[in-house]
Amino acid sequence: MTYRKTWFSYVLWAVYAGICIMLLTFMGFDLFAGYISSSMARIGGLLIFPIAVGAYWGIRIISQMIRKKYVMHMHTANMLEFFVVAISVVFGILFRISSVLYSEMYFDSAFAVPAPICDIVKVPYASYYDMALVRAGETLEPLSHGAGYLYVMCISAVCFFLGNRIASAVLLQAVIQMISIVSAYVVVRKTVGKLAACVVLVYLSFSGTYLSEMYNLSPECFVFMLYMCGLLLITAYLKDYCNNRFNKPMAVCGAVLVGLVTGILAYLDLKLIVLLVFLIALFTGKKLTVPEEKCVNNGTGMSVITFLTAIVSCAAGLFIMSGMVSLYRGTGFIQGISGWASLYQQKFEVAVIHNFEQIRPELPVIALLMIAASFLVFEYFRCRKEQNFMLWILACLLIAPTPMFAAGIMSYPMIALFQWSVLAGAGLQNCIFGDKAEVVRAKIEEINAAAEPVEEKPRFIENPLPLPKKHVKKEMDYQYPVEDKDMKYDVEVDEKDDFDIQ
Repeated sequence: MTYRKTWFSYVLWAVYAGICIMLLTFMGFDLFAGYISSSMARIGGLLIFPIAVGAYWGIRIISQMIRKKYVMHMHTANMLEFFVVAISVVFGILFRISSVLYSEMYFDSAFAVPAPICDIVKVPYASYYDMALVRAGETLEPLSHGAGYLYVMCISAVCFFLGNRIASAVLLQAVIQMISIVSAYVVVRKTVGKLAACVVLVYLSFSGTYLSEMYNLSPECFVFMLYMCGLLLITAYLKDYCNNRFNKPMAVCGAVLVGLVTGILAYLDLKLIVLLVFLIALFTGKKLTVPEEKCVNNGTGMSVITFLTAIVSCAAGLFIMSGMVSLYRGTGFIQGISGWASLYQQKFEVAVIHNFEQIRPELPVIALLMIAASFLVFEYFRCRKEQNFMLWILACLLIAPTPMFAAGIMSYPMIALFQWSVLAGAGLQNCIFGDKAEVVRAKIEEINAAAEPVEEKPRFIENPLPLPKKHVKKEMDYQYPVEDKDMKYDVEVDEKDDFDIQ
């Protein structure tokens, strides 16, 4: 999807550029301190800027040279994409199966772990696993955190069929992660492009931070999956709306569905309310040009109606969920909504240090993501009036301005890393495949220069009529010689002879 530039996008660009500078400084400082020398940490904080700029211009110049000389056919591009997707999905599944087998080998149902494994398993989150264990005569106690309660129910259902084992919960984590990975690939491919989708797919499939979350028996991976499913629904609706595939009643009904789902997800975890940010594409998304009588999204009137419908439906979905939970618990509606709100008033905090320790092992990879994401600072001015990433920048600034950002019931580091991986993929894609008009112009000039010069000669139209043949004098020759006395052809005829046949 492409979006029009507005005055607000310039403000977002300025904020985003400042955050990129801050993150690059931090990454350079920490990388030099951890991998080279602590005395050179300050130099690393300054050195990463020319590295990022040099990488941008190097990739841009080399890619343009290759694109001007060679043309990749659509079939080849599709085969490369299929190869990347197949490798990522297959090895992503194999890595997660090995994690399940690892947990089966070293952990038991009582959550007793050997000393070397204590650093891998997140023991503080054992309460979710303990609550999910299937015990005779016991039922699940409802939790104030909706996503947490739903996650415990899922673990309990898996343990009911596979037994009360750590491996059962880790297997559930593996399934949740693969659903999230595939959903992320589809969402990014629809909204940004193939290259950005492949970058996100590769990162999520092989990320050490994401793989380690399999042993984190908490709702973090589950909430990330809910976020991706909600994002998949919203982006599908927005793309169909911008392509004029709805009539007006269908557009309003779609907005109601999107709003209700977002409200339900927001009740499960308040951080998912950020999904409403993507509805700004109703106004800034590039609309498909169709005849006037078939155009649904002509002007801002319909966009305002669908936007307000989605907001009201979101509030309705949140209150409906609150009422249903209050009815299930046997409490009043006001008491239920107050308890839900107080949960976030008490737990809404920033825990940057905890998240930084989670991502520290793959800090070099995250630094590469930050460098690729900073390419968008330069690409913003090359995109002219349209771009395909500003909405993702807005969502990133609201939900995860840095990979270490943590606010809410839990830290949810993967939501932050996902947002930045999308921006990294968008930066790399725009850097490599930008300036299409310039590449086409260079191709045309190359073809014209390679063409042989045509000599100017007079040209005549060929006569379609047959021409008269040239007369050639023919000499008569006889094989039988005739004497001169016999060369007499005068025959005397009577004047009265009328040549009648008698």
